[in-house]
Amino acid sequence: MWLSWTSIAEAASRTSSTPALDREAAAFEQRVEEELRAINPDAVPALQEAEAAREAERYSLAIEGYDRVLELAPGFHHALRRNCASKSRIGEHDAAIALCEEALAAAKTPDNQVVLASVLLEQESVSDSDGLRAIALVSEAARAEPDSPQTQVIAATVALHQRDLTLLKQATTRLLGTAPDDAPTHMFHALSLAANGKMKKAEAALERARSLGLEEPIYQELKAAFASARPLWQHVLIAGAKVGGVWLAIAGLLIVLGIALSRATLAAALRLPKDASATGTGGAGLRRAYAALLWLCCLFYYLSIPLVVLLVLGLGGGIILGFLMLGYIPIKLVAIIAIVTLVTIGVVLKNVFVRVQEHDPGHELEPGEHPRLRALLDEIAGVIGTRSVDRVFLTPDADVAVLERGGLIQQIRGKTERCLVLGVAVLEGMKIGPLSSVLAHEYGHFSNRDTAGGSFALAVRRSLVSTATGIAESGYANWMNPAWVFLNVFHRVFLRVSQGASRLQEIMADRWATRAYGPELFEAGLRHVIERNVVFDVHANTVLKEVIENERPLRNLYTYTPAETPELDVPELVKLTMEAEPSPFDSHPRPVDRIAWVQPIQGPSAPPENATDPAWSLFEDRAAVERLLTAHVRMNVANSLGYRILEDAPEEQEEQEEQEKQEKSETSEASSDDETATA
Repeated sequence: MWLSWTSIAEAASRTSSTPALDREAAAFEQRVEEELRAINPDAVPALQEAEAAREAERYSLAIEGYDRVLELAPGFHHALRRNCASKSRIGEHDAAIALCEEALAAAKTPDNQVVLASVLLEQESVSDSDGLRAIALVSEAARAEPDSPQTQVIAATVALHQRDLTLLKQATTRLLGTAPDDAPTHMFHALSLAANGKMKKAEAALERARSLGLEEPIYQELKAAFASARPLWQHVLIAGAKVGGVWLAIAGLLIVLGIALSRATLAAALRLPKDASATGTGGAGLRRAYAALLWLCCLFYYLSIPLVVLLVLGLGGGIILGFLMLGYIPIKLVAIIAIVTLVTIGVVLKNVFVRVQEHDPGHELEPGEHPRLRALLDEIAGVIGTRSVDRVFLTPDADVAVLERGGLIQQIRGKTERCLVLGVAVLEGMKIGPLSSVLAHEYGHFSNRDTAGGSFALAVRRSLVSTATGIAESGYANWMNPAWVFLNVFHRVFLRVSQGASRLQEIMADRWATRAYGPELFEAGLRHVIERNVVFDVHANTVLKEVIENERPLRNLYTYTPAETPELDVPELVKLTMEAEPSPFDSHPRPVDRIAWVQPIQGPSAPPENATDPAWSLFEDRAAVERLLTAHVRMNVANSLGYRILEDAPEEQEEQEEQEKQEKSETSEASSDDETATA
């Protein structure tokens, strides 16, 4: 629960006269006068007169006094700060802020910070940036002076204004340690506890503040507020606890089932399929079990959406209703709560069923552009016994993957569009034999229908991502937002189950590749992919760093030799990657386990005839392909960093542009001569 800024400021000022605060103020005033006396003794009487006027709330007279002090001691930051506070009291907020900024520039002290923060929040309309700056200022001041009750009181006051529970709790904790017998300490403690829903403790702290001198009107005001808020919080907490308990129980059950299936997957990986034929892959029962569990997770997600919407609406509406019941209507705060509630609900409902526009994952090869590559892809499809890919996309990295596009109708009719994503960096040093095994693994996903179906799970995954992105972009992604909490918890549950299914799919696809090309080529292909990922990541990062820092052109990322190449123990890095233990959320088993699991599987009697040919021989022009993908890298850098990497050096570009202009001019003259001759 929150009270208005005006109420809190008045309460704090009326309870600020306590022994601890008075002692601190007296000692501080003495230090200020000593500082001023060292600069100009004649200015001290003027400061004392100004202080007396300010304490009597004669702010115009106080401002005149501080002006005289500044004439006698120019730039004296204590006078600047107090002049700032006085001008703020008479409504001259712009002039006040300017003076406080000047004081802070002259001396970055906690006193200057907290006064500037207070003045920023005393404006009629406080912008978000001013609110954030006020929080930052008082937070830094509170850390610098943890033992200053006055600083902590102001920090708590600003925290209440900005609804910063963390800062309020920190300031209250420090006050309890430095001023445990002061009324403001326990008043703020009560407000902090109430804001966190701990109404019993809040009421006890309020009683303690009253016993230490909290004024009766303030006590009665807060007591009434706590009494009105308590039943509402009780109902909300009880209902939330029940719903949350059931929800967490179901989520826990799904996790347990996911763990059980993961163990069953591991056990299945250690057994060969009963069918010893080239097409037997086994695991059909486990795949069906995973499909059922994924379906339950997806259903659980969509059934949770109405509960999340009701929880967000209930929480936001409950807070606003609490203000109405208290008789306080802080318009800006109510508007913020309403906006957060409505925006969150809008984002959730908008993304329940997400239709994401498909984007090409890389540069698409034209049909017939590289006939040898196409022939190999068709040949592997025949070996696996499935339909070949329809489209091939090249990417700059060293990853290889497949995907399938099309809706439910296309899936039923078997008319989906199959796509291969091939990272050209993987081709360096690779032979056609290992590459064929890697591609056979990907075709195994097609054969097992890993890339078809699963539309329900894909819809949930997209809904999760788009909803989380929408809430984050709106600025309300925090643990006080029930929708954000739900997305985080469910994402972990869903990832645990879906990634277990992915590991099973990888194991089954490995068997297809091994039966097609043997365990030796499978191991060679897997090791090569891992090695290229390790090496290329370092190479690409080194090259781009050097090119950007030295403003050099980049024509071919793959052949560029950096001035300083990091020394890599590639075998050791590959070994670490191969043996790294996967987390429950990884989509692939350990590479060494994958290799061990396929060793007993019998492959063909002999490798393909072209197994030892370079993989790059499948392409017509390697240099052209590398330059094309380098252009994509340059474009990605420009889009992400805003830095444009040139393809060639500027002088080379000028020569090329001049040559192009000359060619155009000659073409134009030739055309003119042709027209004259025709005439």
